[in-house]
Amino acid sequence: MTITPDPDLMRIFRFMHLDLDANRSQKITEFQSQRLLKSAKQKKSFLIFNGIAYFILLSGMILLFVFINPLSSLKAALIIFLFEIVILGLSAWVIIEALKGEKNMISDLESRIAYCKHGTIKIHSDRNGGYLYIANITLRLDLAEIIDLKKYLKKVPEATQFRVYYIPKSKRVLSMEIIDS
Repeated sequence: MTITPDPDLMRIFRFMHLDLDANRSQKITEFQSQRLLKSAKQKKSFLIFNGIAYFILLSGMILLFVFINPLSSLKAALIIFLFEIVILGLSAWVIIEALKGEKNMISDLESRIAYCKHGTIKIHSDRNGGYLYIANITLRLDLAEIIDLKKYLKKVPEATQFRVYYIPKSKRVLSMEIIDS
């Protein structure tokens, strides 16, 4: 059985021949570590900014509502206070998820171990990117990866066997290759 590196897969997942060779030996390259860490930090910054922005925006809307419609009862004040607590909780949840994602990425990269699964793949997209399913595991794909991978999979037979190298805690693809039979 020969394994053929595919230039399209290399472009989609931003890896080089050296990365693939290292992943085959269950190792993560410095290039992959830097690329994934940069991506995780950008995502964390985006989520933290959104968490703070949602809190400020919704808090401002509540305050505006209070000033436009003066409260005459304690009950109305309590409802607004509870709504504010919910907003604060949701904002905190978004920020905590961002920090947890970065922590998982750092843990994966510190281990320097690339994991591997092989088989046919399925993909599913959502508004933020999508998921790749292979051999009973689910891996996260960013928006550019899912768009390009969908186009790529239209060109290969549905029963094509792939070998996917990934990091388990943050569920990110390191590299991928077609397994020729």
